[in-house]
Amino acid sequence: MSKEIGAMIKGSRERRNLSVSKLASITGLAESTVRQIENGKHLPKLETLHKLEKYINIDSGEIYTMMNYEKFSDLA
Repeated sequence: MSKEIGAMIKGSRERRNLSVSKLASITGLAESTVRQIENGKHLPKLETLHKLEKYINIDSGEIYTMMNYEKFSDLA
């Protein structure tokens, strides 16, 4: 699931013609954090989702729901 979330974020960033470096700069995130999220190696915190949502037009509610589903499906 984190790979799907990362792909959504990366796709949205690319549609806005933003580099990883530029997105990191305008959101105050480290480039490594943005790369880890996009590569599915790190699930973003809600605060991070809100920062990203502001600049790349993602639906943080949808992503947050996906993240919660992933956490709870591991318990089943």
